[in-house]
Amino acid sequence: MRVDQRFNLWIGRQKKAGHDFNEEQMNWLKAIKDYLAANVEIDPADLMRDQPFSDWGGVIVARKLFGVELNAMLDELSEALAA
Repeated sequence: MRVDQRFNLWIGRQKKAGHDFNEEQMNWLKAIKDYLAANVEIDPADLMRDQPFSDWGGVIVARKLFGVELNAMLDELSEALAA
């Protein structure tokens, strides 16, 4: 599946740039990837109302995991998977 390939490439680029993700972050990133595959775009509000994110604590937990870069990361990941 193309989305999975693009996701793996994005993860690889992040690791090369020095961004290592822990298991919880990877779970979120994989869920974001799946969400993007179904919905084409995502924004922080989606993390509050849609599954599984709302069950995991929504945007509050996402911001703790990814910090102030969350919005930029969502945009970048959306773009990478849609390319």
